[in-house]
Amino acid sequence: MANSPRMLIFKRAQVLRKSLYGAQRKRDLKGVPKHLHAQIKTRLPFNAGELGDWLERASLHEACVVWRCPYTNEILALAGITIDHVIPLSEGGQTNLSNFVATSPRANRMKGNMSVEEFRRLRYMVDGFSHSAAQNIYNRLAQPPHAKMNEFRKAGRK
Repeated sequence: MANSPRMLIFKRAQVLRKSLYGAQRKRDLKGVPKHLHAQIKTRLPFNAGELGDWLERASLHEACVVWRCPYTNEILALAGITIDHVIPLSEGGQTNLSNFVATSPRANRMKGNMSVEEFRRLRYMVDGFSHSAAQNIYNRLAQPPHAKMNEFRKAGRK
């Protein structure tokens, strides 16, 4: 029973919720003096069980624990999914189950804070380039944010 699909989904939901909590906590404390941090309460509007239920409903098949990335159409295993905000937080999106989509980490990083429509338009435009140019752009988009900033700084020094 320990390795049932339901149990594996619940364990992954716990990990994902912890990550979402950390990101929300960081936003909650932004601009707050350090001596007041202990007084700030961070809450997510769902528990790990509810997130697990959401993951289970988003799965492609009840017997298999697989998902399809809505941005790249690749098939994802449970360990290979991240949660993306459909409406980015920077655009007023909320951290709640109705604003989530299960996606690949690479697609999540590439999308960044773009809306779904902006990301689709970008992919449509980039797919018109040569294969190597498109891969170069996708690889740059998929870099973690700090790596992107370092690349821009180096380019500015030349």
